[in-house]
Amino acid sequence: MTDGTARPDAGASVADERYRPRVGQYVLAAIVVGLLAVLAVTGAAQAADVRAKADGLSSSEATRTNVVLAMRESLALSVVMEKYLDSRATRRDVQVARALLNQRLSVVSADGTTGYDAMPRVYREALDDVDGLLARVPAGTLKPLEHSLWTMQAEPVLREFTRQSRRLGDLETVTWRSQNVADAESSFVKTVRESALLVAALIAAIALGIWIAVDVRRYFRRVDAAIEREREVLDDARAALARATLLERGQARVLERMATGAPLHEQLASVVELASRATGGLPFRLLVADRVVLSEAAQLRPAGDDLVRRWAIGDGTVASESGELELFGAAGAGVPDDVDTVAQQCTDLATLVLEHDRSAALLEYQANHDALTGLPNRALLLDRIGEAMRRRERSGEVVAVLFCDLDRFKEVNDTFGHEAGDDVLIEVAGRFRQAVRLHDTVARLGGDEFVVLATWMNDEGEVDALAERVRDSIVPPFRVRGRDVEIGVSIGVAIVDDFMTDPRSVLHAADVAMYRGKPRASF
Repeated sequence: MTDGTARPDAGASVADERYRPRVGQYVLAAIVVGLLAVLAVTGAAQAADVRAKADGLSSSEATRTNVVLAMRESLALSVVMEKYLDSRATRRDVQVARALLNQRLSVVSADGTTGYDAMPRVYREALDDVDGLLARVPAGTLKPLEHSLWTMQAEPVLREFTRQSRRLGDLETVTWRSQNVADAESSFVKTVRESALLVAALIAAIALGIWIAVDVRRYFRRVDAAIEREREVLDDARAALARATLLERGQARVLERMATGAPLHEQLASVVELASRATGGLPFRLLVADRVVLSEAAQLRPAGDDLVRRWAIGDGTVASESGELELFGAAGAGVPDDVDTVAQQCTDLATLVLEHDRSAALLEYQANHDALTGLPNRALLLDRIGEAMRRRERSGEVVAVLFCDLDRFKEVNDTFGHEAGDDVLIEVAGRFRQAVRLHDTVARLGGDEFVVLATWMNDEGEVDALAERVRDSIVPPFRVRGRDVEIGVSIGVAIVDDFMTDPRSVLHAADVAMYRGKPRASF
């Protein structure tokens, strides 16, 4: 037998649930209706027979007939009450049946006794209980949710009333049999048949009611379970949305700091704090090269916490762009299911921060250094000259600029080619670096022009000594394509004084001094 109740599928909403009676319940309801119909037809036939015989009976016979009819009305009231409890009749229908019974009990016999007074005491008490129950039940049709409550209250009352009603029939049958054996036997058979039909109808109705009650209870349990599942899904969706929003906003803040050129440590701190907040405050630590960045939760974590999980940052090919994101926690502590997703997004973000920092540093290096030799270019040289000039105003140190132009370098290019010339320039840059002091700056302006910025000089004699070391560094021949090649260098020296207002004027003075062939010039 198939289950007639609705079963929610994965995509169905609880609002789509509908209770549908089973096929067996329809069959049982049809049996109840059929029994009641047979009972009604049989009762109608017997009532007609009783009315036909009542015309010739004495007043006592009329009284007994009235009792039998009252019994039938009582049973009819019970049936209507059962229908009401099964939500197949309204309280008004029950009240109509009660009014019919009251009308029957109001009949006055020849001796002035009403049908109600002629009834046994136990029957009247049972009828009073039914009246009390009828006064309490809700109006209209009984709702499914109220069915179990009222069924439990009504069953004892209706059972006792039905039993007392059937006893009326039994008593009257005995009395009738003593008066007329043939009529008693006929009435007994009819009464038994009606009782059997009534009991069968009651049993079927009760079974149907219990069956429906059980199904309704199961149905509401399923609905409650479905609501709980949807609530859990909704809570998970809300948590995921909040986490996604938090990650999106956190990533926006990190990208904003990247765009505004915030220090690398602040950018990495934003990443590790984002990982902590997106996982509910778990302690994270970020290790990048020689940097250690802790989230606020990691700074406050107990000393006994263990390393729970680790995620790699970058591909490890560039040391400055690789590292690890570490999660700490107490031994045996649970980890949220989404921690891997959050950590992966944060490691990707940290990788982006490191790549951006490396790219910015590379761009800055390329903007300030010569691509061939790696020496500072004109822009960085002018910046360092300006810094040295400002420092000279405070310290009084001697600052000198040596403008170096290679001699016979054009012959190297013409004879051996530009690649060989580039190799010579690279070696020249290396010799110049070895000839100067560590805090001096060797720069290449382009072509075969080099500049040495000498700072923290005590006197002009040190400047001359430095110029000689630079010149001597070029004296050894250069090995080019298996041949020794000798080149020279012309050096113009400019010593910074109070009349030089900016770095360009100092560089220009050294350039002019070099072309004039003077060892030093002062402007």
